[in-house]
Amino acid sequence: MNVILFVAYCVNIINEQQGNIDEIHGLNEKLHDVNEQLQKYSLMAEKMAETRERNRLAREIHDTLGHTLTGISAGIDACIAIISISPEQTKKQLELISKVTRDGIKDIRRSVSELRPDALDRFSLEFAINKMVTDINAVSETRVYFDCRVSNLKFGEDEENAIYRVVQEGITNAIRHGQAKEIWVTMKMEKEDILIQIKDNGIGCKEMKSGFGTKHMKERIRMLNGAVTFDGSDGFIVNARIPIRGGERPMIKVLIADDQELIRQSLQIVLNSRKDMTVTDVAADGQEVMRCIRKNKPDVILMDVRMPKMDGVQCTKLIKESCPQIKIIILTTFDDDEYVYNALKYGASGYLLKGVSMEELANAITTVYNGWAMINPDITAKVLRLFSQMAKADYSITVKEKNMDELTRAEWKIIAQVEKGASNREIARTLNLSEGTVRNYLSTILNKLNLRDRTQLAIWAVQTNVRNKVEGRPLETEGAL
Repeated sequence: MNVILFVAYCVNIINEQQGNIDEIHGLNEKLHDVNEQLQKYSLMAEKMAETRERNRLAREIHDTLGHTLTGISAGIDACIAIISISPEQTKKQLELISKVTRDGIKDIRRSVSELRPDALDRFSLEFAINKMVTDINAVSETRVYFDCRVSNLKFGEDEENAIYRVVQEGITNAIRHGQAKEIWVTMKMEKEDILIQIKDNGIGCKEMKSGFGTKHMKERIRMLNGAVTFDGSDGFIVNARIPIRGGERPMIKVLIADDQELIRQSLQIVLNSRKDMTVTDVAADGQEVMRCIRKNKPDVILMDVRMPKMDGVQCTKLIKESCPQIKIIILTTFDDDEYVYNALKYGASGYLLKGVSMEELANAITTVYNGWAMINPDITAKVLRLFSQMAKADYSITVKEKNMDELTRAEWKIIAQVEKGASNREIARTLNLSEGTVRNYLSTILNKLNLRDRTQLAIWAVQTNVRNKVEGRPLETEGAL
């Protein structure tokens, strides 16, 4: 009897469990359906948001263009009416038209810049693509190889945007849809065209469908009168040809920072008279320079050393931390050792004494724009002497062991990033922190180690090989990121 009751009990338990299992299967199916619906809603929401943003930018650019062109049209009509009567008044009217035109161009650039990738705002095109490749290699199992055979990968903003986005979308599609383990990106010039090939070893695609990624590639390249083909028979290959506007290379954008109005105006007139340069802004002090580069980033800054509110050396330091792609030429009447050393230490690409010819100045701007350095011959000997003294001197930074023991794991990670030469923004992005938090960490670290500034911290980090220690030693968990 007991055996029968036990068997009946077991059967009852099994039936209940089977019912639970069936219920779980049913719930899983419902959950799967709900997830599919959510994905569809997510895609719809993303497309709607994208459409709204495009429409907003289109309206803003349309309104700006309409306003500017209306003003130009009215101004030209006025010129036609008065040119035979008053040439002087016509000249003033043309100057006003020129101002309206420039203001309109700035407004349009501001609107279009919202579509520009952040990396291109801060770095050159080649550096931005290399950074993208490095980031992908760091976070995925896919290996991306970038082979750039173009000597100076610098074009118009619209051309750079298109090239960057095509490479970005090609790599993304290869990883997401092609399941590629290796991707090869190649760029080369053929006459006035740039040829881009993105090739992967993924599963390929025998039946080509007009997907979101390929559609946007076609749109971007078509806008530049280019062409693109796709081949999915063996892996996946994207071949794009983009004609680069011959004779329309972007002019070098220059910002002039000097506290003397006469010098600002004189340099502005001379540089604007050149076909390869344009002065985008002028500033009377370092604070004004910082405001200018936030709204309109130049390629090169001519920076005076002694300016009110913020001097040129401190301004150079701040700019190179936030916008390392901007080249800076120190242009000053002083050749003081400390100014020379600090300006070059903080990242200035050139140091010229006022009084150089305008041709020498223009050559210096072109030189640093192309990635080289330029130092006035009159102070070259002084620079060599400074670096010779540095080489002979003992510049080692020492930190007490007990001070090092006070550092948390989070602080060690920050120091390792400083050793790499990362800016606050790059550290924040790498470690998923805010820039304010990074600044607070650095302040705490400097206090703990009894160091004067970030430069001393970087030197000490390199001397002690902090990065390898962080990667190789078991650090305490306190304050871990």
